[in-house]
Amino acid sequence: MRATLLPLFLMAAAPAQAFEVTGGSIGLSHSTLTSDESNNTSKNSITGQVELGFGGPVGVQIDAAKTNYNHYDQGSKHLMLHGFYRFASGTAVGAFIGRDETDYQSFDVKGLEFDHSFGQWSLEAYISQVSGDWMDGDVLGLRVDYSLNELAQIGLRYDDSSMHWSYLERIAITASYTLPHGIVVSGEFGTSEYEGQKDPFASLGVAYHFGKNGKTTFGSRNLSDIYPTVWGGGLG
Repeated sequence: MRATLLPLFLMAAAPAQAFEVTGGSIGLSHSTLTSDESNNTSKNSITGQVELGFGGPVGVQIDAAKTNYNHYDQGSKHLMLHGFYRFASGTAVGAFIGRDETDYQSFDVKGLEFDHSFGQWSLEAYISQVSGDWMDGDVLGLRVDYSLNELAQIGLRYDDSSMHWSYLERIAITASYTLPHGIVVSGEFGTSEYEGQKDPFASLGVAYHFGKNGKTTFGSRNLSDIYPTVWGGGLG
């Protein structure tokens, strides 16, 4: 319940003054399994994020996404609201609440998140509770990034999803490079293990970043983002 109410509380507590867009992005991505047994299983996603600031430490972030799973002829939609408080130390704590819908069922998602930057490093972690039409569970994740310079980043990402009878563990090496005019090219290469079956995957994305911060405070909590192709081959 606290995770459900906190974003609304933070919005109500913000100063009564004009807000500004402090960061955001619009992007496209493609992800595919790379093993010979994958049957060309892949997905395409379009995503959007926008962050609003109120001239103080309180902010809100809105995420939206639409994903198509090519091999399975299925799709999903995602909408999420974050509320957060940023400390002077560079640490941000927040809560999020939202909904994911596939062609066959819907999921209500709520959770807590943490972000901290120190020097060239940044750390982001989250834990969420998922309630679906016929399956429930928990999802958690951790991401560490290192800035090689002002334009290039490398990192490591880990996600763990325990959804009723479905379990997935995902680990990936990440990289991104900022081009002129706010264009960011990114990629991931890793493995996902679903119900004992381990598959390598790769993804590539391009996004336009805007706002004075050039990005949002938190990453997406889109459930379909965790699964490299379709939701575990059976979550849809």
